[in-house]
Amino acid sequence: MKKYIIIFLVGLTFRSYSQSGIKYFVPDTVEILLEKQVRSFKNNIKDEKVYFLLGKENDNTYHLSLIRDKSNQIDNMTAKLLKSNNRCIVIDQEQYPLIFDYDFTFGTPKETQIGEFGKREGNIVRSNMLFHGYSIYFNMKGQVLKVSKY
Repeated sequence: MKKYIIIFLVGLTFRSYSQSGIKYFVPDTVEILLEKQVRSFKNNIKDEKVYFLLGKENDNTYHLSLIRDKSNQIDNMTAKLLKSNNRCIVIDQEQYPLIFDYDFTFGTPKETQIGEFGKREGNIVRSNMLFHGYSIYFNMKGQVLKVSKY
C-alpha cells in the first residue's frame, strides 16, 4: 500500500510541475515599458489576445515584440505554438504566452510532412512571421537600445 501512495504522490508532483510552465522575466526597464503598452491596449480594446515573441539579435541584444490579435485570426503555426506552449512572460502580475523566433525557424505547422531521416530538407514545411508592431530591443543589463512602435 505504501508503494502505491508513493507512486501516486510522485505522479501528482510531476503532473503539477509540468502544468506550471516556464515563467520568463525580462529586466525591469523592459517590463515597465511593456506594462505601459499592454495597459494602453487593454484600455482601448477589451477582446483582443496579447502574446509576445522573443528573439535574439546577436550575443548581447534581444528583441521582445508585443503581438495583438484583434481579429482572433492567428495563422496555423502561431495557433499551434500558442496552444502547445507552456512558456509565459510575467509583466507586473499578469502572465502572457511567449513564443520564440526559432519556433518558426525550426518548427513546422505540418508534422506529417517532414520527410525521412537524412533527407528532410526540401520536405519540411517551414513557417515565418512578418511582424509590424511594438518591439523593444535590449541587452541583458536592461539597457533599452531601441523601441519600434510600427
